[in-house]
Amino acid sequence: MVKDTKIKITNQPERFADIKITEGERRLLQTKEREESEKQIEQMYRDEMDKIRPPASNSRSIIFLTIILSLIFSLIAGGLGSFLLLTQEKINIPFLGQIDTKKYSPTKEVNLVTEKNVTVTQDLRLAELSTAFANQLVNVFPQKTISVGAKTNLLDKLYAPQNALGNGLALTNDGWIIFSKKIIPDLQKKYVTAVDHSVSPVEKMVADPIDEIIFAKSSLNNISAVKIANRDDLSAGQQVLIFAPDNSLSVNQISQLGYREIKQPQDLLYSTDQFNDYLLLETPMADKFIGSPVFILDKSAIGILVDKNLVRPFYRLNNIVLLVLSNQPITRPYLGLNYLNLAEINGSADPQFNNSDSGDLVWGDPIKNSPADKAGLMDQNLITKVDGLPLNNYYNFTEIVQSHRPGESIDLTIIRQGVEKSIKIILEGK
Repeated sequence: MVKDTKIKITNQPERFADIKITEGERRLLQTKEREESEKQIEQMYRDEMDKIRPPASNSRSIIFLTIILSLIFSLIAGGLGSFLLLTQEKINIPFLGQIDTKKYSPTKEVNLVTEKNVTVTQDLRLAELSTAFANQLVNVFPQKTISVGAKTNLLDKLYAPQNALGNGLALTNDGWIIFSKKIIPDLQKKYVTAVDHSVSPVEKMVADPIDEIIFAKSSLNNISAVKIANRDDLSAGQQVLIFAPDNSLSVNQISQLGYREIKQPQDLLYSTDQFNDYLLLETPMADKFIGSPVFILDKSAIGILVDKNLVRPFYRLNNIVLLVLSNQPITRPYLGLNYLNLAEINGSADPQFNNSDSGDLVWGDPIKNSPADKAGLMDQNLITKVDGLPLNNYYNFTEIVQSHRPGESIDLTIIRQGVEKSIKIILEGK
C-alpha cells in the first residue's frame, strides 16, 4: 500500500509512464471543452447578428442608391468646376491662395470663337461672316476705256478682283463708299466700283483733309450700309477681320489703342489739327491687305489698314459723315497749337516736369492769328482739362477738339505760372 500511495503522488514521468499518459488525456479533454465553448459563443453571436441585420434585398437597394447619388453629385461638382474654370480668370481657394485659370485655359490657337453665348468653330464663324460682308465690301478699279469699233480681247474688258486697287466699305445703301487715300491717291482720274458682279462708275469723290479717307459716290444699289464701331467698342486683345480685294480673309488682334511710333523726342509732339495715332495690330499684314477695312466680330467696321499693322480708326468720322451725306464741303475744326502729352513721358532733366503725370504742355507759341493765339494761349502753358475732361492717356486733346464743329466753343483749364484759370475758345474751320 505504501508503494501505491507513493506512485499516485509522484511526478516523475521517467519511472511511471502510465501517469504521463493520463496527464495527456486530461489536456486533450480540456482542449475539446474549450473548442466546444468557442463554437457555442460564436453561434450565439451569429444568432444575435441575424436579429439586427437588415434583409439582403434592402442592403442591395441601399448600396445601389448610394452609387447613383455619388454619380449625380460627381457630375454636379464637375459641371461647377468647369463653369468656374471657363468663366473666371482667377479663383481663390482657402489655404491654397489664388489660382490663375488662364494658365490652364485654351490659348488663342484653339479654333473656338464665343459670341453672344454661342460657341462655334472658327472656320464656320469666319465663313458666316464672309457671307455677311459680301455686299458691304466694294472693290475699286481704274476705269477701262474701250474705243468704239476697236478690236480688243474680252479679258481686257474684265474687272477681276486680283486687279483691284483695293476695297472699301458701303457707308449707305444708295452708293456712298469709304476708301483709303492709300489706294486712290489721284482724285482727278476716273474709277469704277464693283460688288457682286455689278459695276458702276464713281460719280463724286470727297477727301477728308486730315484723316486720309476718301468718300466716293457711285450708282451701286445692291450694297448694305455697314455699322461703324465707337471707341468704347474697342479694346486691346480684341479679334479683328480683314478682307483683301481678292476675297481672302485674315484674322488678327488689336495690340494697342492710341498707338504712335516714337523714335525721337520730336515724335512726342502732337497737333490739335492733325491725327497722329493709330490702332496697332499684333501681326503685320501682307501688302494686299493695305487699304482694306477692318472689322470686329459683331460685324462693325473699326477702321482702314493704312500700313502693315496700323489702322486708321473710323470713330473720328462722325461729324465728317454728316457733312458728306448732306453735300456740304468737309471742314475740320481748327485750333492752331502743338502740345506735349506729359502722361507719355517718364521724366525730364527739367525739374518742372518731374511732378506732372497728366496734362498737355503748349509747345511753342500758337500759330499766328489762330483761335489759340487769339485766346491768349502761350508757350509752356499747361492745359489740364478740356470741356471738363482731364487730359491723360485716355482723353486725347486732339480727339476732343476734332469731335466739335467749326464755330463751336471749347473750355480749357490751364495753369500759367502756378495760377489756374479758365479760357473759352471759339473754333474756326479749316
